[in-house]
Amino acid sequence: MTDSDFALGETADMIRDSTPRFVADRIAPLAAEIDARARFPRAL
Repeated sequence: MTDSDFALGETADMIRDSTPRFVADRIAPLAAEIDARARFPRAL
């Protein structure tokens, strides 16, 4: 039996690491408005 490498690579690691920061900075401040309008801003 051989070992399998399930790493997704450097690009996936960068996306995983930057997503929480993006959400906190750009989406969280607008969450109430997004919920009230039931629409997600296309620009985001």
